[in-house]
Amino acid sequence: MQITLKNISKDYDGLIGAINGVDLTINNGDIFVLLGQIGSGKTTLCRLIAGLEVPSEGEIFFDGVAGDSVSIKERDICYIGDSCGLLKGKTIEKSIIYGLKLRKIPKEEISSRLKKASQMLGLCNWLKTKPSKKKPLPSEIQVKAFLARALVRKPKIIIFDDLLLGMYEQAERPRVRSIRESDMSFVGDAEDGVPQNETNKNQLLHLICSTIKSLSATTIFVTSDNFQAQLFANEFQTEYKTLTNGILQ
Repeated sequence: MQITLKNISKDYDGLIGAINGVDLTINNGDIFVLLGQIGSGKTTLCRLIAGLEVPSEGEIFFDGVAGDSVSIKERDICYIGDSCGLLKGKTIEKSIIYGLKLRKIPKEEISSRLKKASQMLGLCNWLKTKPSKKKPLPSEIQVKAFLARALVRKPKIIIFDDLLLGMYEQAERPRVRSIRESDMSFVGDAEDGVPQNETNKNQLLHLICSTIKSLSATTIFVTSDNFQAQLFANEFQTEYKTLTNGILQ
């Protein structure tokens, strides 16, 4: 689905210009990479596209149709972010397939999609786990559950809103130029001196990339991390844009 933003602005009470005059076109099936620091307006822009916020000015179009005529359901967006939690009191499996049940997908199809996604992401042994405050999920398993939710949904649009927020520290970032090159640290990290948490981060980057390629959806990858922005822009042979104080540069 093509997404077009024309002179989009969003003001909040006491905050003028959270988003300021953004013009942007993301063609059907394209990967758009957006970099911005915390507070730059990234999440507001994502929520505007998802229909969770209404622009103060401007219009958003989906395949040429004005956004106010396209419901949230019709936009068919899977929104994944660090702040998006799994269903409370439910197993990982139920969180993953929740959207499919809402759309009344047949049980056999749900089972098939769940199996394929969980095998791809290495979640088979976690599906019956019920996270709680006392027993929270490891961060990498939570990210994989979000990815599985997108894989089973097969949406037209997917938004990754700073999914790996806080997982990278400057001193730990690997010096790699592509997702495939970062794969090199998956094996033998004990011998090579690569910390286990670094390996997990590289694996997640690889899985996000694989998920994007598997879905072939219009994708918005948002991050506050320069390394991630450069890595994904290189991987998908595109340029990343920067959002600063609500202004797209």
